[in-house]
Amino acid sequence: MLIEVARTIGFGLFINSTYSLMNGNLSFNNLYIALISLAAIAGSYYYEKRSKK
Repeated sequence: MLIEVARTIGFGLFINSTYSLMNGNLSFNNLYIALISLAAIAGSYYYEKRSKK
């Protein structure tokens, strides 16, 4: 359950940061948030897959 919350938050942050990047706001913070959100999404998928074994 908590993994799904982390994944959902990661997706939300990723959508917002990529929308900002598409509108031409190329700042370090937007890139940083996009990368961190991708790491959170990947980590949640990895943890979910690992916990099912």
